Amino acid sequence: MKKLTLLSVMAAALPFVPCETATAQEASTAFPEAGKSYTLRTCTQNGTCIQEELDGTLTVSSYDPTIRCFWEFIPTGKAHRYYIRNLTTGRYIQSTNIAQSSPVTTGTEPVEFYVGQDNTAGATTNGYWYMSSTDNTVFDQVSDQTIGLNRGGGGSFVVAYMCGSGRGNSYWNIEETPYAYEVHPFVSSTSVGKAQLCYAINASTGKNVTLTDAGGLELQEASGEKTQSWYFVGESNASGGYLIVSSTNNQVLSADNTLTADSEAAQRWNVFEATKDGATYYLFRPTEVGTEARQALTVDGDSLFTFAALRTDFQLSHQIYNLPCGTQGKSYIRELSMSGEGVVKPIVYPIGSLNGLGTAIIRPNTRPSGWYSLYTKNKGIVARGKSFDITATLSTNPTEDDKMFVYFDWNRDGVFESATELTGNAREFTATINVPADAKTGQSRMRFRLTDNGLTGAEDDVNGQTWDLVISTVDAVDGYTVSVSTSSEERGSVAISPAADTYESGASVSATATAKGNSEFVCWREGNDVVSLDAEYPFTVTHSTQLTAYFTPKTSDVPIGIDDATSESKALVTIDQDNNVINIVTDAVVKAVNIYSTDGALIAKTTAKRIALDQYPLGTYIVKVITDGAETQAKVLLK
Repeated sequence: MKKLTLLSVMAAALPFVPCETATAQEASTAFPEAGKSYTLRTCTQNGTCIQEELDGTLTVSSYDPTIRCFWEFIPTGKAHRYYIRNLTTGRYIQSTNIAQSSPVTTGTEPVEFYVGQDNTAGATTNGYWYMSSTDNTVFDQVSDQTIGLNRGGGGSFVVAYMCGSGRGNSYWNIEETPYAYEVHPFVSSTSVGKAQLCYAINASTGKNVTLTDAGGLELQEASGEKTQSWYFVGESNASGGYLIVSSTNNQVLSADNTLTADSEAAQRWNVFEATKDGATYYLFRPTEVGTEARQALTVDGDSLFTFAALRTDFQLSHQIYNLPCGTQGKSYIRELSMSGEGVVKPIVYPIGSLNGLGTAIIRPNTRPSGWYSLYTKNKGIVARGKSFDITATLSTNPTEDDKMFVYFDWNRDGVFESATELTGNAREFTATINVPADAKTGQSRMRFRLTDNGLTGAEDDVNGQTWDLVISTVDAVDGYTVSVSTSSEERGSVAISPAADTYESGASVSATATAKGNSEFVCWREGNDVVSLDAEYPFTVTHSTQLTAYFTPKTSDVPIGIDDATSESKALVTIDQDNNVINIVTDAVVKAVNIYSTDGALIAKTTAKRIALDQYPLGTYIVKVITDGAETQAKVLLK
């Protein structure tokens, strides 16, 4: 094979080779020649060619160096008979002796093909080639009894079909094309010292390539340390290959697996695709060495790698989380509960609210609108060095392939470094979580992934549900605090019995609300969650609790001044997002609802309590609600 240059890549995209050239090639008994690279271009549309997909399917696509469209013809020792092998994957085109119109694939075993031309005078396929596997009854003549490679009905799949004269979809232009296959498993940088994106290089053994103290390489368990961070400088295999650079010191990898500060003298590498046990990996070979003799970069006996993008310093410092891709499944998390000494304040899901008459507590349907959601209506607090239990209840019975994991970012850098699988019985999944004693205090996240695709990473694709929730980590304290307050001192008062600075877990406490004048008690809320409709609310202490009693306005209340307006402003304002619709829940007078983009631009203003967001671009928005003398704001995600 030839050394790749930019010129050779350009030559690979030259215009259609005329039929006269194809006929001349037939005169050479060596065509197609062993050891050369070819693309198999359609007779009817020369800009498209046969490529091999990852699953071995053969399809037709526009020529591009990033697809597996380069083939070699290996002589079998018989005239016009070859094995047709993909130069990128090493797999062979399989038999066409199958049901007509059935897809043709590749495989590991070579299959002999007869390669012949249509020389019928005046035929539209004159001078083009057909390829029929020799296990067919008829394979060495132009006829409808000869079954060969066919662009299925002019579509994108390669199928087995008749090779009669004039059947254009069964004829091909075998065009010599320099092997210029390019894989791009990473985003490369333009120069040493200016890393655009850094990666962990993960070997097929599961360990990461690590820079040693002596300046060499070894495989170690993934740690997130700087010594496991690398970036790549270059444009492509064809334009000189890539430099492999350590993020630790910006030194460049040499051929002897050591690093050097001289980037001009450092080894350049070409990257290739490889498979092992059905999985896709990549390997590096030195750029300037002949193809057959190239020794792949090997670390501790492993030469097969994948690449995991690492956070930038900006992302780490600003706690920016990556959102995985995926599709929504049928089952979803319907309820969530947290309990145990590590819970200072549990996340309540779903949030309880009042029905339209204010006579019952309702909990809404929690079916997500998509495969990913961020839940911010209720936030949790956990204690360092303590443990707690999580229980997630599903909407339906899971399949045998469904797995659920929960992940935590204890060091608050935007990376979920802790993963725990939940185990379940029917619809209920549980796990015990140990909060590290050295977890950073402050707000962080936990992520749930319910999926049946076998992937286990926090940022892996999901076929089911990915769900982020907000938690904070605090120092552990002895006992829990319980406090009560009123939404309006003008409307009612509150008391707690027995009163104490702290309470032990399991203590019995009663909160009492007393209305003033002709106000009436409405409910007790813990945060946004309605917990009771009874003025006297007995409960058992399981975590630190802040309760607020809500009352109706007095019928004699008519806003006549500042004092009245201030009283009204204390009414609870809840910003509820449901299926890209914002609902403002309050009994206060709404003066304005302002919607801002993340750059601070005001994009909408209204006084309505229900606002549809479908007309806005996808993204994050800030919603600010202004009532008499007060403001409430929340972040909403439009997806």
